[in-house]
Amino acid sequence: MLEEFGFDTNNDWKTLTNGTQIHKTALIAPWVRFDDNCIVYPYAIVGRLPDLSSALARQAHAAKILTIGKSTILGYHSIIYGNVKIGDGCLIGDHGFIREGVKIGNNCMIGAYVNINYDSKIGNNCRFQNGTIFHGECGEDCFFGLGVICSNDKRIDLNNYQFLDSHPPKFGKRVFVGSGSNVLPEVVIGDDVVIGAGSLVVKDVETGGLVLGPIAKTSIPHVWV
Repeated sequence: MLEEFGFDTNNDWKTLTNGTQIHKTALIAPWVRFDDNCIVYPYAIVGRLPDLSSALARQAHAAKILTIGKSTILGYHSIIYGNVKIGDGCLIGDHGFIREGVKIGNNCMIGAYVNINYDSKIGNNCRFQNGTIFHGECGEDCFFGLGVICSNDKRIDLNNYQFLDSHPPKFGKRVFVGSGSNVLPEVVIGDDVVIGAGSLVVKDVETGGLVLGPIAKTSIPHVWV
């Protein structure tokens, strides 16, 4: 397979005893565990630990635990943090970004430039198209279109912001979220819901619901306090 893309498998790749192939430019922490027949493409970083900086409102920590399931592929320049579990048969696309505490089920597709934020939980057979920023929980068989955003904090205070906790949305099973949608914090989406492209979802949606269109409207000017 790798020879088809012009790689010299004798010099550019290391093959583990379980059949996993890792490119020589990938950075792999020593505590990362791969199941059989995974592929790690060039410049991937697997097992990164969060930075600690006074510039960050949230000080993140991650255990030195990371497991990658059978036949999972990590794309070019993908970054996987510690304390993550990725299931069997997954694809993490080029420049995919998986933060600490994330759990991803089997047969999931994480597209290019997708950001799966910390402590998110994703069921089996989910699809995240390019550029999506996901934070929260979703059941199995969900689909997120291009550039979907899951917001995680309702508070607005630019003068004295302090991180207390995040409250990302939750999605049931078989949810379809159209491209460019934004689902706000604490929203709960039931099973079998369809959210049309470009929707701004500000409240819960019951099982089988259909959500279409933005709801933005002009209001009084906001004064920062």
